[in-house]
Order: sequence, then structure tokens, then C-alpha cells
Amino acid sequence: MSKALLTPFVIAGLLFLPSCSSAEAKACVSAEKAYAEFEAETKKAYKQREISIKASDWVSSKNYLALALKYELWTQKVIVNNPSCFTAAQVVIAQSFVESN
Repeated sequence: MSKALLTPFVIAGLLFLPSCSSAEAKACVSAEKAYAEFEAETKKAYKQREISIKASDWVSSKNYLALALKYELWTQKVIVNNPSCFTAAQVVIAQSFVESN
């Protein structure tokens, strides 16, 4: 999800957190920003992998897959480390992913 599309969700999410301190709200904004950045890097790595496969460059393809999985793990760790900033479903999925990797 692009940063432009993520911003309204972040703002709307903050409106529904009336009991949160400003420090918690800032932590959620930072967590959601980190999530968006890692997700973008993951997508770029998968895209590069597709290009490598089409070019029959199997070594690069394998390297891009490893990079994508590394970014995906970081993305999921952001959710696991900040569960109050994400939905329960996202937290459960992230916990499963982190435990299996």
C-alpha cells in the first residue's frame, strides 16, 4: 500500500484511540510507517525476482527471493512488536509467520 493511501488509515486509526497517550499514538504512526516501507521493499524484491525469472537469471532470482522473505519477516515483526496498532487478524497472521520463520 502506498504512503498516500496509508495516511488516511493512520489518521482514522488515531481518531479511534482516545485512551492512548500521544507517545502511544506516535509509536503507532511510526510502526505503520515502518510497516508500509518494509512492505514496499518486499514488493520491489518480488518484482525484481519476476524480472530475473523472465531473464532466466536463476541466481539473481534466488537472491531476490531471499531478500523479499527477509523484508517480509521484518514487516511481520513490526506487527508482532506493536500489536495495539494493528488488527487482531494481522497480529495472529504475523505471529504465525514469525514463528515459522
